[in-house]
Amino acid sequence: FIPYFDELPPATSDIKNVYVSAYRKTNHDVLLFIGNISLKTANATITIDFKRLGVNPKSVIDHVSGKELKLDNNNLKLEIEDEGYRMLRIEHSQVPEINIWG
Repeated sequence: FIPYFDELPPATSDIKNVYVSAYRKTNHDVLLFIGNISLKTANATITIDFKRLGVNPKSVIDHVSGKELKLDNNNLKLEIEDEGYRMLRIEHSQVPEINIWG
């Protein structure tokens, strides 16, 4: 678990009062919990620190709807309802193991 208040948070938002915490499973897939504590809907850009999470992202999926989200470099644009939250699943892409065959 990496909380939003960690010295090196798992992700940041360009909107005040939008915070991101992360849970990592043993297979390295990550669940991001993005909370909006303000009384207004937030149209936020979330910047994910994949290095901090220790993953090479294969895809980012809205955990509730199951829809894949468009990742622009390390950024996602999301709408988060007032006092609401979003859960995103980052599926990890394993880096091929280097062996004698290349």
